[in-house]
Amino acid sequence: MRDCEHPPEGRCSPQGLLQQVLECSERYGVPLAGENALQRYDEHAFDRIAESAFGRTARAGRLEQLTFLRMGHLMFDNWDAFCAFLRRMRMNRPDQLDVVQQQLMQQAIWQHHLQQQQMQQQQLLQQQQAQQQMPG
Repeated sequence: MRDCEHPPEGRCSPQGLLQQVLECSERYGVPLAGENALQRYDEHAFDRIAESAFGRTARAGRLEQLTFLRMGHLMFDNWDAFCAFLRRMRMNRPDQLDVVQQQLMQQAIWQHHLQQQQMQQQQLLQQQQAQQQMPG
């Protein structure tokens, strides 16, 4: 998220908050971990994560762990962009991100499989309820 994506009357600064977190973690030697707080799978969102992880600033490269939340339909709809992002991340840290990419892929496949099963179960339940309501 960028400051410019919020109305001024909101008086919020996601970039300022990130800066505060970076400064405090550096001051106290706390390892940084991050997550995608919003369901954004566009190039700009991926660029922000990559910049935080491997950017050109003095504090870049401090991101030690990245968790992707909400692996649902929106992520699968943007799967090519997500895979390109993972490849770009892996080029910067091949030693760590091969494992991360495998885990993310397995997680995504498992999540998709669970969603498919839930949808099938709901359809079956709806069919059974419709049959029970039919006069017999």
